[in-house]
Amino acid sequence: MIISKTGCPNLRAGFLQKYVYKEIHTVTGTAYKDVPEKNHPYSDIQDCLQYAALLVSGGLIEMESEYDEALADLRRQRLIDERNRVSGY
Repeated sequence: MIISKTGCPNLRAGFLQKYVYKEIHTVTGTAYKDVPEKNHPYSDIQDCLQYAALLVSGGLIEMESEYDEALADLRRQRLIDERNRVSGY
């Protein structure tokens, strides 16, 4: 993939220095957070590229399936909570 300096300056800047994982200083040394810093607009553009790459590779379909399952679980739990609230349990 070629990323144009003039056509995609924010995407390029994200790759070069703006899309980063924040350092955490600990007693054992330096560690990094599990998720990147959300510094707009660089994080938005990088996330967009990641979603496009996932879609092309088929990974996004798997993520959507997991999301659908989690949403169904949440709806079932809300229904149970509502029934318990009405019935007094």
